[in-house]
Order: sequence, then structure tokens, then C-alpha cells
Amino acid sequence: RSRVGRLRVYWGDQVFIPTVEIDYVPTNHVDILCSLGPMMTAEEWKANEKMTGLMHPIKCDLSVAADMQNMFEWIRTKFGRIDLCVCNAGLNGTGDLMDMSIEDMQKLCNVNIVSYNYCTQQSVKLMLEMNVDDGQILMINSDSGHIPSPPPFRYYSATKFAVTNLVESWRQEVHIPNHK
Repeated sequence: RSRVGRLRVYWGDQVFIPTVEIDYVPTNHVDILCSLGPMMTAEEWKANEKMTGLMHPIKCDLSVAADMQNMFEWIRTKFGRIDLCVCNAGLNGTGDLMDMSIEDMQKLCNVNIVSYNYCTQQSVKLMLEMNVDDGQILMINSDSGHIPSPPPFRYYSATKFAVTNLVESWRQEVHIPNHK
């Protein structure tokens, strides 16, 4: 099936994702980049010969529910579909478990766990609604989700262990015949 006009959505580290995934999906697509950090401009996108298609950089704080809800409403209204969702959000908090503030702990959980699940949930729902039978979800994690980290990254590591569980749970839950 042609990939022309397909919609790829990237969450998280916008610099890392296209270099990992760019050769995986053919060209002539539409990309939405959602990032916590500095945004790649359209000019920077076009300057890289590997980056093809149309790019829509969107600033979205993945620790804020309303930002994510607005993002998906915009995607639904403007494009009506998602073909590939790449989840790569990760906030690397540091601090001893005894000293971390509740605000820091909550932000790490919101970005590293809640945003992964919400973005995956909304992407899968949209794929199913639009009968996208070859849609894909790519969930990128950290080694810290498999091997406990030393101080001061223990809380971060705990959130990444949760992502490891989410990946397996989503794999089981969306195991629907003829759906990937």
C-alpha cells in the first residue's frame, strides 16, 4: 500500500527520532513533531536531505493533560488519522529518593508514564476509527527500564520500568486479528 500522505506523529526527543526511524518509512508523508524542548524549524527540517514530506512542529507539554488533549483534537480535525506513532518521551529527573519534591515526582510520572499511555491510547483509537489496518506504534524506552539505575536516577528508572510494563500490556491489549 502507498505511504503517500501517511501521518507520522513523534512524541518526545525530536532530534533522536527521525534519525532512528527515517529510513524505516518511505518518503512523501506528513510529520508532526511534538516536543518538550527546543523545536526543529521547518527550515532545519528541509535542510536535512533525509527529511521529506511536510512537517508540523507542535509545542506540547507532555506533563499537561490539556496540552495533549488539544494536540489530539488538532490532529483529528486537521488530518483525521494517524498511521505511525513514535513514543519517545522521557524526562530525566535526578535527585535522591529521600529529597525529591512531590512536584518533581509528579512531572516525571506525567511525562514518562501518563503521556506514553495517553498518546498510545489516542493513536490506537484513531487508527481503529479510521480503519487503519497497518498502523504502527513504536514505543522507545531506556535501558533504565530494564536495569535499576544508581543514584541519583532511581526515580527516573522506576518510571522507565513502568514503561516496560506498558509496552507489554499494550502489545497484549491490541493483539487484534489483522491489526499490528
